[in-house]
Amino acid sequence: MLAAATAIADAIASQIGLEKPNVASLRDFESIFLRDHLGKPLVLVLDEFDSLADEVVAALARSFRRIHLRRAEQAHRPAAERDFLLHGVALVGVCSVLGVENCEGPPFNVQRSLHIPNLTAGEAPQRDFVLELFRTDQKVPFHFDEPHIAYLYTNGVIDEELAENDRFLKFASPFVQKRLFNYFSHTDFAETGRTHAPFEDVSDAVTDTTLNVRGLLRRYERHLRENRDWLLQDAPRRADLRVREAVYHFTLYRFLCDFLDAWQGSVLPEFPTGNGRVDLLIRRAGQTYALEVKSYRSPNGYRDALRQAAKYAGELDLCEIALAFFVEAIDDASRGQYEVVYLDDETGVRVIPTFVATG
Repeated sequence: MLAAATAIADAIASQIGLEKPNVASLRDFESIFLRDHLGKPLVLVLDEFDSLADEVVAALARSFRRIHLRRAEQAHRPAAERDFLLHGVALVGVCSVLGVENCEGPPFNVQRSLHIPNLTAGEAPQRDFVLELFRTDQKVPFHFDEPHIAYLYTNGVIDEELAENDRFLKFASPFVQKRLFNYFSHTDFAETGRTHAPFEDVSDAVTDTTLNVRGLLRRYERHLRENRDWLLQDAPRRADLRVREAVYHFTLYRFLCDFLDAWQGSVLPEFPTGNGRVDLLIRRAGQTYALEVKSYRSPNGYRDALRQAAKYAGELDLCEIALAFFVEAIDDASRGQYEVVYLDDETGVRVIPTFVATG
C-alpha cells in the first residue's frame, strides 16, 4: 500500500520539480497535496489503477476522499487558497472504482464514472484501420481525403508525420497508442490459453534466478503454432486474408503476461515514438529485460533494427536487449545466419535477435 503511495508521490515530485517526500503513512501521502507543498493547483490522472490490489485502491481512494471533503468544507475560500490544491483525480482503468471490495463501504459517497463504450457497427471499420497502424514493417501514407483517416484525425487519434516530401500516419501521441494497445489487449486478445503444462520443465525460459527472453519467444512461437486454429479464428485480417501484424503484438504480450504471472514477473508495453513501434519491458526479481518487436522485411531493415534496438537499450542504461522479428516462415539456415548476437560498437549493447515464425 505504502509502496504504491510512495511511487505516486515520487512521480509527482519528479514531474513538477519538487524534492521527493518521505511517505511513511497515508497521512504523509495526503500531505504532498497541501498548498504549502504543491504551490499550485494539480489535477492527477492515475492510469491503469485497477492493476493495483483492491485494498491498495481502496486505501488511496479514502485518502483522496478525505482531501475532497476537506476542500468541500472550505468552499467559501477561493480554490487556490484552500488547504489542499488537488483539484481533481481521474482513475483510469477497465473497471470502475465503485467495484472495489471494501469492508468500510464505498470509498466515495459521491462519485461519477465515465464509461467509454465499445465501437458501434458503424465505427467497426475504424477498428481494423487502427490495428493497421500498429504494423512496423512499413509506414501508412497520410491522405486526409480518405474517410478513415479524416475521421481518426479529426477525433485526435492520429496525426501526420512528415518525412522529406512524404506524409505518413502516426498515433497522435504515445499516450493514445498505449490506451488503444491496452484496450485491444484486454478485449480482443484477453485469452491465450494454457501457456505450459503444470509440471513442465520451463528452465529454458525462466528459473528462480534467471530469465531467458529468447527461450520465451521460442515458447510463444510453439504456442502460436499449436493453438492458431482457435487463437486466430476471429483475428482481424487484411484483404489477402493474412492476419494483421498487430495481432501478433497483442498475443505475444498476453502470452508473456500469462506465462510470467506465476513467476512474479510483469510485462510493461512502451511506446517511445507513437508510430506503431511497441517495446516490452519485463521486470522480474529486481531485473529489467527489454524486448523490441518488429516485422522482418529485408536484410537492410534487419540491420537498421539491430542498431535501433541497441540505441534504445542504451537509453534505458541496459547492456542487453532482445529483438523479436515476426516473419511468416524461416528455414534453419536463415535462423543460423540471422540469429547471431550483435554487439553495437557505438553503445556497447548486445542485441539478441530471434525470429518468430507466424505462418
